[in-house]
Amino acid sequence: MTEECKVTKIKGGFAYIKLERSERCGGCKVCAFNNADSIEIPAICDVKCEKGDTVVVEMPQKQYVLAPLILFGIPLFLFLIGLIAGSALKAEILMVVFAFSFAAIGLIAASLVDKLIRTNRVYMPVIVDRIMFRERSFEAENEAAENEAESENG
Repeated sequence: MTEECKVTKIKGGFAYIKLERSERCGGCKVCAFNNADSIEIPAICDVKCEKGDTVVVEMPQKQYVLAPLILFGIPLFLFLIGLIAGSALKAEILMVVFAFSFAAIGLIAASLVDKLIRTNRVYMPVIVDRIMFRERSFEAENEAAENEAESENG
């Protein structure tokens, strides 16, 4: 998936981009948007860009598969482990306490794993094109064509 974003800063070999929530995002709330309309995230910069440029960013496909798996899979797995561990104690209340305690640990673990993954270059968005550069060059071409036409007429 590709998105158009604005570069907010260049730091540490990465371009930080302002990613606006699109219609494709809907209300899934799997990513970092939560209730915000936009977020600032680091992106790998494969093209030369500057602060304020509008760029095309490609989001890695792995991120779409991995995010829900981490967010829901780890807590659910630990919930089931807690249920099994609690049932071994032969007390229903302990089974429930263990299940929800393990699920809470799973949410914390999912958060930590998510932070580790976000810093991995394989899962980071990549800037693949610089739109502002193309717009400037089209303007320059149009201006040169107008100047040429004026010099021929003049």
